[in-house]
Amino acid sequence: MNKNQNIYYDDAVPLNLLDMMFSMLKRWKVLIVMLVLGAVLGGAFGKSGEAGTPVTVTEEMVRGYSIPNQVKANMEKAAIWRNFYAQQQEYNQNSLFMKMNANSAYIGSLQYYVEAGDETELAGIALEEILNEGEVISQLVQVFGGSYEEKYVLELISAWTGDSDKDSDSTVSTDVNVTASLEEHTGVLVNYKIYGLDQDSCSRLMDVIRNRVQQLSESYGQTYEGFICRKVADRISLKRDVAISNLQRDGANLLCAYQNDLVNIENMLTPEQWDYYKLVYLHEPFVERTVAAEETKTGRLIGTGMLIGLILWLLYCLVRYLTDKHIKYAQEVQSYFGLPLVGRYRDEDKPVQGVEKLQERVTARKYGDCIDKEYLVCALNLLERPLFLSGDLQEASIEKLLKDIASHVTGNGCGDLLRRDSTALQKAKETGNIILFLKKGSATHTGLKKELELCHLQGISVAGVVVVE
Repeated sequence: MNKNQNIYYDDAVPLNLLDMMFSMLKRWKVLIVMLVLGAVLGGAFGKSGEAGTPVTVTEEMVRGYSIPNQVKANMEKAAIWRNFYAQQQEYNQNSLFMKMNANSAYIGSLQYYVEAGDETELAGIALEEILNEGEVISQLVQVFGGSYEEKYVLELISAWTGDSDKDSDSTVSTDVNVTASLEEHTGVLVNYKIYGLDQDSCSRLMDVIRNRVQQLSESYGQTYEGFICRKVADRISLKRDVAISNLQRDGANLLCAYQNDLVNIENMLTPEQWDYYKLVYLHEPFVERTVAAEETKTGRLIGTGMLIGLILWLLYCLVRYLTDKHIKYAQEVQSYFGLPLVGRYRDEDKPVQGVEKLQERVTARKYGDCIDKEYLVCALNLLERPLFLSGDLQEASIEKLLKDIASHVTGNGCGDLLRRDSTALQKAKETGNIILFLKKGSATHTGLKKELELCHLQGISVAGVVVVE
């Protein structure tokens, strides 16, 4: 009702999403009940399905699973990555290079000058090829007590004919005669580079090479005319080796890369696809098993039940909020009834905690803080006209507030709702203006409409509304 005593309100109550959200949060206990009930019912329904006839999963059944082509392609990739991962893991665990300290590696250098007339090149190649001889390989493996495979021992030793290793600083200069011979292209250099876990192993590996070269030198001296085999470098160096450091880093990175690719693919497989993948692509022996008919659905049914419980809770809260005809928030008297709002007053005797405390903070940030008694008295006196204060005296908070401020407000005192108290109605008519005090959550739309209609019929102006929270 406006200043001309015209009744004004819209049939459609504006929807306050903020207030509706806090109204839903206050019903958190109902949410817990709904979720628990949904989980229990979903689990019970799943268990009831499992009570059916058990199913035996056989190899033929698994091979007959309908697997999409794209999933099969992913399974093939995963099997390849798994094989790469296993190979790299085996190498990282067994390789002697991976066990070395790259910052202080023992590196041995052996270098021989070989000359055999027209057969010089063949003699050099023969000395280079000693690493392929079974007897030499066996001796090299025995240096480590046979604890490592041949491939891991042989990767520690390299041999080549020609110039010294370009990336190594372990080469020593040859003597003048050798240098002169090389310049005349009458001989070749045979180089050996040996890595060791420690100085002892490096020295013992070099002993195997030395002994074999010595044996061949004695034999080739009778085979090749003018055969010469002269040792020009024999040393062990302790230094930081970048090649070992790079190899160790790459080995660790490759292992992580294979694992990531493998996990990304396998995590997308369903339990049925896992069975198919292990049987067809990993070639693992299949073991028949008996499962309940609905075994794999129980977890999904529990989740579905909880989701349904959440949806029902949302619908319940929405219906309760939309059908609730009580005054739910202070600004409702403005937007719906067109009445001036004097302010929101917080009941001093009502504790504020939990969701209500959070709601008060958010509401205060958007609409302003609640007013106190002193502010309320000043606001009413600023209206500069006599007022009658009317409110539901059955609400203890409203009765206390009216008695505390009535004597400080210019007018005709205070009283109960006009439709319930004829004395209050008479005082309101004499004053001509009233201030309505409404309790949020207690006052209803219907009751307020009746109060406004009565004021309209009696020519009483509603100067404002105070909402007590």
